[in-house]
Amino acid sequence: MSKETAMVAPASPITDEDALLGVLDDAVGSLRDVGIPFLMIGGVASTVWGRDRGTTDIDVFVRPDAVRSVLEALAARGFETWTENEHWLHKARRDGVTVDIIF
Repeated sequence: MSKETAMVAPASPITDEDALLGVLDDAVGSLRDVGIPFLMIGGVASTVWGRDRGTTDIDVFVRPDAVRSVLEALAARGFETWTENEHWLHKARRDGVTVDIIF
């Protein structure tokens, strides 16, 4: 492999870091404001615990009985929300950043 080839980074989706952090802050604030217990999972959690694997979305784990309240709380902060799969996955989106709500 030539030196030039070794220096080329692989193509990957690019997300505006400021948008990602702003959406993360608002999503977490929404859930805390209404008292919904949650866990951060996926790339955000991995980064916090010391193994940055990069991420372009936010993954939140909640109890199944909290999903409707989560969607309402996020919608109140300007997120578009929808059901991807009623058995385990709902989504919210704002500023080009997707929040996966998993249970």
